[in-house]
Amino acid sequence: MELININEFKKKAKKRYHLHLLLSLLVLAVCITGLVLSLVLTPFDKYMPFMIINIVFSIILVVAALFYYINIFPVISHYYRYYKNMSIVGLDRRRSRTYVSELENKNINHVSYRVLVFLYKEGENEYKENLFVLDNDIKFKEGGKYKIATYRNVIVKSEDLEDANA
Repeated sequence: MELININEFKKKAKKRYHLHLLLSLLVLAVCITGLVLSLVLTPFDKYMPFMIINIVFSIILVVAALFYYINIFPVISHYYRYYKNMSIVGLDRRRSRTYVSELENKNINHVSYRVLVFLYKEGENEYKENLFVLDNDIKFKEGGKYKIATYRNVIVKSEDLEDANA
């Protein structure tokens, strides 16, 4: 089962990132231009009320820009940077992993990842591995064996090995 369609998600993330960046800078430029023009073109006898309105509007603009660039834009930027170099060639293919449990979600750059614990054997030793799921509500059967492809420890594709044998 393919959890992430690489080409589609890459295009969406790139388009969203550039669109948000362009629109946010355009809005800031238009607002700043409007503020400067309103001060320059204001008649001298009405200068004080316009200056107070400009100060209030400037404060609101700064607060809105800070909110956007601290809370919203990092999420968009995270997705863009994550999908930017992703390709089918760069996937790590893990042959046989046994699903154990799900841990508490982990937040990375304001993005929530589901944390899943898998077991695998290497020689005589058994190891636990934490893998992540991004924007998907896929369920794994406890004790089920899976063939998994990941990118930076995020599951991109999974295949139930028990269904394949049946």
